[in-house]
Amino acid sequence: MQQAIADNFVPLKLISTDAREATRHYGVRWLPAFLVLDAEGVCHHKVIGYLSPDDLRAELLFGAGLFHIAAKQYDAACQSFESIERQLPQAAQLPEALFWWGVTRVRQTKDFAQGLRVWERLVQGHPDSLAARKISFVFEA
Repeated sequence: MQQAIADNFVPLKLISTDAREATRHYGVRWLPAFLVLDAEGVCHHKVIGYLSPDDLRAELLFGAGLFHIAAKQYDAACQSFESIERQLPQAAQLPEALFWWGVTRVRQTKDFAQGLRVWERLVQGHPDSLAARKISFVFEA
């Protein structure tokens, strides 16, 4: 896990008692906290609490996907979300990743049908998830 973080992120360890302003600014109310920030310090995803290596990996991939959407790096965003589906299919973050993958495909292609292809997997595979409810209106008659 450490190598994956080092290869894909710029890790920064802060001691909360020494970084009170940063913890307040980013709303860190419990530790450990993992934040996916861009170069300007904008937080694209925040994970609070201890997670298994697979759950942390899924959360960091998800955060990377959101970061890439904001940077309009749509291919990279799709790769991040696809990695969650392929490599971590049991991840709790998968339904939300599928939701955002569909959003990314629509933004990237300007073709709503491209998002529908992903959202169909979301609704079929995770019908009770909040992510599926966010897009269910598309499938209602």
